[in-house]
Amino acid sequence: MLQQVIENVNGKPQVASADTGYWSAANVTAESLQGIDLHVATERQQHGESKDVPVNGLPEGSLVLQQMRDKLKTEGGKAVYKMRKQIVEPVFGYIKEGRGFRRFSFRGLGNVRSEWR
Repeated sequence: MLQQVIENVNGKPQVASADTGYWSAANVTAESLQGIDLHVATERQQHGESKDVPVNGLPEGSLVLQQMRDKLKTEGGKAVYKMRKQIVEPVFGYIKEGRGFRRFSFRGLGNVRSEWR
């Protein structure tokens, strides 16, 4: 998850945040990421959804999962993840809306791929 960052800057970041697509117990406990204060969303939250919705059964790695959920509920965890929303998400919004990523001129995956080269 952060290997490319580590290679690009020739060192480890002190703090990192990521969306739920990067969540797994293996990712957040990887030996290569020791020493980095990770904040990874554990599940997608819909707009207006209560943050205290109970989870029915915890998956494998549930101790790590619960620890990350607890970390993200702290004021510090909320602040770090809030910065991710301010820095990263506008870029994706611009690509999708401003650059027309939601609309393609061609049909078919192969044609669409050629349109974005």
